[in-house]
Amino acid sequence: MVERKLIEVPGYRFRVFATSLNWAAVAVWRTYSGRACVEQRIEELKDDLAADDFCTQQFFATEAAFLAVVATFNLLSLLQQAGGMVTYQQPATLRTEVFLYGAVLGCKRRQPVLYLSLSWGGL
Repeated sequence: MVERKLIEVPGYRFRVFATSLNWAAVAVWRTYSGRACVEQRIEELKDDLAADDFCTQQFFATEAAFLAVVATFNLLSLLQQAGGMVTYQQPATLRTEVFLYGAVLGCKRRQPVLYLSLSWGGL
């Protein structure tokens, strides 16, 4: 998607939506603005999680692999919400700042505990 400024008016942003829907302008804006980041998420699936790097002989195997990538993406989103991250982090950023982390699995009061390294400096 290419984004260009139509006209410069301080305090305002103009957008153009081409649609065949016969809805009110506000309804069209709400529908399409809610999906504005879809292209970015598809690029992240392709670039960060290699969603376009596999193709098997059977359709259902390819579909299963793609669904596993989408499930991973959704789990990463839930991790960000549960971790209290205020801003969105791309999967590649999470990989380098969270998952490449020194850790030891231990036990404390009969509960499994994951001890993370404090010296690395990631999230």
